[in-house]
Amino acid sequence: MTNRGQWLWQEFMRLDRAAAEDLLGCPIPIDERTYGIGLADLEPLLRQLRQRKETAEPLAEVPVVNQHKIEYNRLTDDVRETLVKALRHSYLVDEYYDGITRVDEHDLVARGFRIYFDQLRETASDAEELWLGLEQYVVGNARVTHRATWAAAVVIAHFFERCDVFDVPPSGWAPATTGEV
Repeated sequence: MTNRGQWLWQEFMRLDRAAAEDLLGCPIPIDERTYGIGLADLEPLLRQLRQRKETAEPLAEVPVVNQHKIEYNRLTDDVRETLVKALRHSYLVDEYYDGITRVDEHDLVARGFRIYFDQLRETASDAEELWLGLEQYVVGNARVTHRATWAAAVVIAHFFERCDVFDVPPSGWAPATTGEV
């Protein structure tokens, strides 16, 4: 898909279903049980991540992320645990994008993540629902293997680290203290 085609697709994805159907002049058939958002461009990355899981360094350092970003976004303990584990492998995503010939691919995928994240934010009740929505964005809502779920978490962690999803706290923000000593 060309850059212009990807840009147009991302703009189309901003439309709600009724507006999209109106634009197309026909109903959009969606199977409520199984769908994917259309990240076919991520399939090679997901495949590589699933293959590299066994050889990835399990004790790699967690990349430096704004120290309060997790607290600012009110991530639950379960999401926090998944994110921290996945961040240890986010370098694999960098390696993938460094090795492909299309230099703007990462930026296009990041933009798609941000657009979708902003849409999710409008309806999600909490950070866990945002995380699950991003996971479905990557793998769809069909049941997938643990390895595919892990690969999706690594991709989400990568875009979390790069500040394409979830918010960076404003300068000077710090979590409230409980006053306990």
